[in-house]
Amino acid sequence: MKNVYIIIGHGACGKSSLVRALTGVARWSRKQIQNTEGQALDFNIWIRSAQEAYKSPNTVLKEINECKGLNVLITLRFHTYNNQPIGEDYFDLISQHHNVSKIIFLSAKETPVSFDAPNSETLSMGNSYRSPVNANAVRARSFLGWV
Repeated sequence: MKNVYIIIGHGACGKSSLVRALTGVARWSRKQIQNTEGQALDFNIWIRSAQEAYKSPNTVLKEINECKGLNVLITLRFHTYNNQPIGEDYFDLISQHHNVSKIIFLSAKETPVSFDAPNSETLSMGNSYRSPVNANAVRARSFLGWV
């Protein structure tokens, strides 16, 4: 079982920019992220949302299953895009097979009720598209427990 971290939002709300600011990764990559306890955690990091990459929920699940290491950071869109389903469909499938550890909702004033994740911590950043990406990254880094 992997620990999956999800950043989800509407189009052009800063999902990819936030991932780049948090990780320094420009494209898909494996990278070590240091947490506040001093541990280096191996992460598989996906910049583009699954829908932007034309990946179905089943394809995303398969790729998560095949990732080396225990931690995966992905981005999703709330709504359909490129004939792919809504983010909730991806979340529902992933959460059946893996531990969705933390979810960051961008451009959402509150946690959407449809994302029922009792074992997940959530953070909603309602003004993400108006805030500087570095300010969002500071807030997200604190929430994720990353240095």
